[in-house]
Amino acid sequence: MAEDSSARPVFDSDPADPLTDRVKVLRGAPEGTRDVRVRFRAGGGLLGRRTVRRDQADSALLTYVGGDEYKQEEVLTLAGVDEFFAEVRARAAEEDAVEAAKNACVHLRCRYCDVRAEYLGTRTWVVGEPTMTGTALRSLSEEAVTQHVYRCPRCGLLELFAEGFLRHPVPEA
Repeated sequence: MAEDSSARPVFDSDPADPLTDRVKVLRGAPEGTRDVRVRFRAGGGLLGRRTVRRDQADSALLTYVGGDEYKQEEVLTLAGVDEFFAEVRARAAEEDAVEAAKNACVHLRCRYCDVRAEYLGTRTWVVGEPTMTGTALRSLSEEAVTQHVYRCPRCGLLELFAEGFLRHPVPEA
């Protein structure tokens, strides 16, 4: 199953490639896990198992960090790892659909000029009441808020988006 080249990659290498010996999951990992990796294995080596190319493997070792922050391992058959890869692709496709629906609601055209806004990156503001302490202006609240900033190139209107809701820059519709 080939991945859509226009989408963000799901894996760091093609899991179906017979010459692949390791695969890292970039997105679509099971909920509550992070740093998910698969190594193809066969008997032999110093500890009885060694990492080999997929075409030489008889099993796969799935490693990940779970919600408890401990590294966990699970041995899968080759059919089992293919099923795992299919589930990861399905979750990634679901994430893409949710993201596309969110992006469809965002209109980055200036309401005054009808020109597409340009992405300026992120800016961080400190939220709180300013006070004078000595000669420095400080904030009573040390809460920093990161915003993604878009600006109309014609009139300068700014649009701000909170961190964590959309992937930026938002693609053109």
